[in-house]
Amino acid sequence: MTDKEEKLLKFETEKDPGFKVMYADGVVGDLNPERGSLTFFYDAPEIETDSKGNCSVKSLTRHLAFEIRLSPEKWVIIARWMAQHADYYEKWKNEQLKNKKE
Repeated sequence: MTDKEEKLLKFETEKDPGFKVMYADGVVGDLNPERGSLTFFYDAPEIETDSKGNCSVKSLTRHLAFEIRLSPEKWVIIARWMAQHADYYEKWKNEQLKNKKE
């Protein structure tokens, strides 16, 4: 191979056998000089009904679904990527509301 020729890296994407999609109500995380982590959770209310048929939440259980650990650098890259997409979404949403009022 000459200096002018480039070797292209073969890149493939495939789902891990354990891959699954989950709904999340939120995420808690941590970032320090050694690592970053993100723990996704979902909340499950326990509903009770009284004799008149009125429903109320008796308790709420927060289920920690999974945790992702990353290098601090990758954590920051993902945070910036999410913030950029959040900005795009907010601009789109505001434009939709503006168009709806007209």
